[in-house]
Order: sequence, then C-alpha cells, then structure tokens
Amino acid sequence: LPRTSPRPSTRTPPRAAGRARIGDDQPILASPILGISDEAWTDFACCMRTAEPTAVSASNELGMFAMKPRRLADLGLMTKMACARAPTGSDGASRMVWVGQFVPPLTSRGFLDNPRIQYQAFTKSMKDYANRLRRGSIARPEGGDMTLSGALAILHRAGPNGLVKWGDPEQRFPETTSIFERANGVF
Repeated sequence: LPRTSPRPSTRTPPRAAGRARIGDDQPILASPILGISDEAWTDFACCMRTAEPTAVSASNELGMFAMKPRRLADLGLMTKMACARAPTGSDGASRMVWVGQFVPPLTSRGFLDNPRIQYQAFTKSMKDYANRLRRGSIARPEGGDMTLSGALAILHRAGPNGLVKWGDPEQRFPETTSIFERANGVF
C-alpha cells in the first residue's frame, strides 16, 4: 500500500486499476467488514498506512500501520506487556512506551519483515472495532459527521478512550486528526 497524502475535501471513487497491494497479485483487498465494499476497504487501508513495513516509531508503534503493542496484545499477538522508558531524541528526553514479547513463533523481526502479517493484524483489529461499534460496546461521540471509517481511524490511533474524548477538540492530537480527516467518509 502506498503512503497517502491528506485527502482533498471532495471524495472521488477509488480507482481499482493500478491500486497498490500488500504482497499479492490482487489489486483490490477483500473487505473484512460486512457491508463495506472491497474498493472502499482498499481505499481505507491505503489511508491508514503511515509508515514503511520495518518502521518502529518513538512511541514503539510497529510496522506500516503503526500498530501499538497494547493492541497487538489485545489481538493475541503479544504477551508480557510492560511500560518501559524509551529515548525520544538526541536531547536525552524519554517517554514511557508499551513493550511486550510476540507470541512464538512470531518475533519482532518476523512481524516487521512481513507486510502480510501486519495487514492481517490491522484487518483483525479493524474488524473487531467495527463489530464492537455495531454492538454498541464502543460508542461514537454524538453529533458531527463521523463515519464508520473515521471512527475506525480514531480507534486505531487512540483506542476506545480516545474515541470517547474525541468530542473535546482540546483532547485531539495532530497526527490522529490528520488520519481521521483522511479516512472519514471513505465508508
């Protein structure tokens, strides 16, 4: 999947021909979410890719979808979670980040070197969040024009508590806002 730039304010239908893909010859990805077209899902997945597959952020987000270790643990891919202090730059500053161990046979290197496994984890996460939104165990903030894809983008970046706080603009982070603006309205 290519990294995408912020979307223009008017939506155009996704183009199937020439769409980037994740490791196979299928130009369009099969949607894991009931009622969402394959084309819309592919557009969403492209919006959500924010890094190279081997990337590890200062916050210890892993891979092309910047998966957080806590979410990977929720999905059964990591265990032995703990907070650790990680450097944030050359000034000696640090921040607390979540770390853990991948469940064998998966390893950190195996996850980072395999875009397909990263995509499968992302897909499982989005399907879980979509199901929880539909069941009502996670609620979208009232008002506004947040679509399902926008809610999933916030959940991916900030989790259920971040979605609850989304109604307060003071609680929003620029990177989360950017991803929300790209993804909202895809479906």
